[in-house]
Amino acid sequence: GIVIEGATEAIAVSREVCFGGLPPGVHEGHLREACAEYGPIDSVHFPRGRGADVAAVVFSRVEDAVFAWESLRGSEKWTGRPLAAHFGNGGPRPLQHLYVAGVSQKSLLKELAGHGLDLPDRRSEPTRNGGLVLDYSSKPAGKVQAVLVHLRSC
Repeated sequence: GIVIEGATEAIAVSREVCFGGLPPGVHEGHLREACAEYGPIDSVHFPRGRGADVAAVVFSRVEDAVFAWESLRGSEKWTGRPLAAHFGNGGPRPLQHLYVAGVSQKSLLKELAGHGLDLPDRRSEPTRNGGLVLDYSSKPAGKVQAVLVHLRSC
């Protein structure tokens, strides 16, 4: 569980959102058009060896990827059934950003500082679902992992 009262989720996020359960015949153009409302897209690809119902969309900014993920996970926008959405590895150094939902910035920063954990380089304004994106780009992955483990611990 999350140790900060009220927090509901703490996960690592990246610019890459992987979608599963896509309808037959979906191609890159469909995904670019459908995801463009969430922010600029760098690339769309369909992983080899997987069915055509799976694709990855890489957004230009992690905040835009989070916006798409919050909006589309579990939605029936394209298929009439819940769409699966999760974050991909985001490249060679994936553990740079964390998403924490259901907690204020003030409470989160107090919790991290109170336990001697690294504070983020910057943090987003609350997302549409009230989550915060924490940017740890200048920190080693081990420090970011320590923050994530703490946020997920009891």
